[in-house]
Amino acid sequence: MTTRGAAKSLVPVLLVALGSVSLALAIAGQQAQPLGDDPLRLLLACGVLAGLAGVLDLGTSAWLGFAATCGFPVWAVLDLARHGGHSLLPIEFAFYAAYGAMGMLIAFVGGRLRAAMRRVGTG
Repeated sequence: MTTRGAAKSLVPVLLVALGSVSLALAIAGQQAQPLGDDPLRLLLACGVLAGLAGVLDLGTSAWLGFAATCGFPVWAVLDLARHGGHSLLPIEFAFYAAYGAMGMLIAFVGGRLRAAMRRVGTG
């Protein structure tokens, strides 16, 4: 892969990551309780983002899945800044790694859905 090809494939992944961080900031701004207590809205939003990125074929599912969930560490830093320190941060990051794996799976399913739609459309 050339440098131009690598940069071209990296740009959509960075845009997905930027979208994830934007979602984390938007949702964090709306919540009154500690952020770590209710990750479902961000998890659902990141899942939709990963699925759309997979359907749109923006890159490999591994990169897209982790890019779509990279807002969670930002979420943790915001939670730490707003509500002080806590000792469960390493456990939270383990959960975020699992969320990244779920994002990879969702992006992979999105890519398979796109391939199936192409087969149906051309068949």
